Amino acid sequence: MTRANLPLWEAWEAYFSGCEHGTALPIIHTQYPRDGSSRAALSDMVAPQGGVLVPANQTQFGNPRFSFLMLSIEFSLFRAAGRVRGVRGCQPRFIQLLSESDVPAANCLEVHSLLANTPNMSRIDAAAALLLGPHSGVPFDYQPLGKASPISSPSV
Repeated sequence: MTRANLPLWEAWEAYFSGCEHGTALPIIHTQYPRDGSSRAALSDMVAPQGGVLVPANQTQFGNPRFSFLMLSIEFSLFRAAGRVRGVRGCQPRFIQLLSESDVPAANCLEVHSLLANTPNMSRIDAAAALLLGPHSGVPFDYQPLGKASPISSPSV
C-alpha cells in the first residue's frame, strides 16, 4: 500500500531478485491519479518481478489511517491477489500486506523456508517458535521478533 510511489523499491527489488521468478509477486495499491503517467511508470517498474497494480477503478483514495478505508484497500489487494498467477499458474497461498515504509528484513529464500516449514501458523508465532535470533547491533527492546512479521521491518 502506498500513497504514491515506492520510495524503498530498491530494497524490494533486491528481495524479489533473490526469489525464483514468479514465486513472490508484488501487488501494489497506489493512490496515484487513475490516468497519470506516474501510475504507468510504477506499473512498468514492478512488471519485471511479475508485479501488478490494483486496477485504477478499484483504487481507494484518502487517508486510511484509523479508518475503515484501510479495509477497503486491503480487500482490493486481496481481490487483485485472486487474479494473479505465479509459477505454473498457481494462485498465491500467502499474502503479506505492507506499506511504503516497510523493507525486507530477510532474504527471499529465508522467507520461503519459514513459510514452507510453518504451514497454518501465524507469521508472528512462527518467528517466535523458530527464534530467528537477534539482529546484530539492534537493542533488544527494538527486536521485531514476536512484534512484527520477520518478512519486513515494522517501519523505517
